[in-house]
Amino acid sequence: MELAPTNLDHAIRRLAAAGRTASASHGKLYAYQMFRGLEYVHETAGLCHRDVKPSNLLLYPVTGVLKLCDFGSAKDLLDGEPNTRYACSRHYRAPELLFDQTPDAPDYTVAVDVWSAGCVYAELTAGAPLYPGTSVPHQRTLVARPPAFPGWAPADAIRLMASTLRFDPSARPTASEACDHECFDELRRPGGHHLPPLFDDYDDADNNDDDNDDDYGYA
Repeated sequence: MELAPTNLDHAIRRLAAAGRTASASHGKLYAYQMFRGLEYVHETAGLCHRDVKPSNLLLYPVTGVLKLCDFGSAKDLLDGEPNTRYACSRHYRAPELLFDQTPDAPDYTVAVDVWSAGCVYAELTAGAPLYPGTSVPHQRTLVARPPAFPGWAPADAIRLMASTLRFDPSARPTASEACDHECFDELRRPGGHHLPPLFDDYDDADNNDDDNDDDYGYA
């Protein structure tokens, strides 16, 4: 099986130990790949991951490639079977998994993954979990408050994170819509931060040029 050198959790902790956080460019690069992976999981595989967190995002610092892993909690939410609400690690658990719902309320959707992804992007930006609850009641208290993003985060990144952390799951963007957000325009701009070869539509000459040797490490 493929062996990745590290994961996003280790990278965030390593930077934090040095008093640093990921650069804005690297944050966008990693966040885009996270949402792109979720787009595939949700729309092509028809699954909800249900445990999106930094330690489940494999990272290749030299190439800048990020991959979603650990599908032990993944499920087809439309398979007719009951969906447990005890899903996702606490710090990344969406409100609809934390609070009791009325009997006639709709069950949760893949929007729980989008919430988790927003928490991961915020943690990548700040260097610490956005909602570090020590218990389920504490977590409920934290997520009920407006999120506080670091002042050095790019404005377009804050707008994307805020949209993924809306209390109403139907108001959150889909993973596909998150990929199309203005936050990632610089990744698509000619001459900008080149994407590593991720999918067939990016495996072109531009991504394999000899001069495309950007340092994707812990800058």
